[in-house]
Amino acid sequence: MTRTAVVLAWLGAVLLSLTGSGCVVSRGVMPLGEVSSKAATEARSFSLVTWNVHKAKDEAFVQEVTGLLTGLPRDESVILCLQEVRSSTYQLIKESYAGQVSGHYTPSWRYPFSKSSTGVLSIANAGLLDARAQQMLAPGRELGFISPKVSLQSGLLLGGRKRVHLINAHGLNFVSKAVFVQQLQQIFAPLHSDQLPAMVAGDFNVWSEGRLRLLREKAKQAGLVEVVNRDPGKTPAPAWMGRLKGVGGYDPDLHLDRIFTRGLEVLDCYSIKKSQSSDHLPVVMRFKL
Repeated sequence: MTRTAVVLAWLGAVLLSLTGSGCVVSRGVMPLGEVSSKAATEARSFSLVTWNVHKAKDEAFVQEVTGLLTGLPRDESVILCLQEVRSSTYQLIKESYAGQVSGHYTPSWRYPFSKSSTGVLSIANAGLLDARAQQMLAPGRELGFISPKVSLQSGLLLGGRKRVHLINAHGLNFVSKAVFVQQLQQIFAPLHSDQLPAMVAGDFNVWSEGRLRLLREKAKQAGLVEVVNRDPGKTPAPAWMGRLKGVGGYDPDLHLDRIFTRGLEVLDCYSIKKSQSSDHLPVVMRFKL
């Protein structure tokens, strides 16, 4: 490792500690909108979008997510799995999108004395999500003391009232292999009890081949296969991190946002490259039962 790489890694750790060490772990799941127990019987095909929205801080976010929703085929029901959202993100989407959206939000952390939190959001535009949802708070924090991560287990009721598992995942960064494996086991554990169709999507922070192999191994054990993104687009890694290539197995060319499925027919999968409001690109998967 070069002296420059060491300095950059040290500075990155200091910045992370300053912004995250004071966060408070949050718990619970918040239902949003009218979470339905009725299946979407009219839709023949569906779109799943997974996107780390970088806390939806950019002013272009509302315009981009509205364009994303309206740009998908009108006869398809849409499910959004968003990571790094704020507790106010659902309201932004609801106010900007003409259709009905409902689902669940689960917080990961908040700053002390603040009501605003950060977490993951699973919502749909056609009442697809049923009322059952569970928070999956990661076992540990990044670097042991900074921000935690959270995933969200939900259920979908699709055509003919067929139940489908949905897990919106956000993987831990800067933890040991053992802790990362524990989180992966937590994410995939609900899928071992049955063989229902399933989707696991999100930002897994698989920035090394080693972490990617672990992810694929746990998905395979649960009977899932990775969806091939025909156009993964840019890596979300900042340009300066390119100088750390090889440090700890880091590979800036690996994309972090991935989708795994079981029992579904995947029609297409691609990234939306024109997105500018986040350092991640939305990944769209079109599928049918």
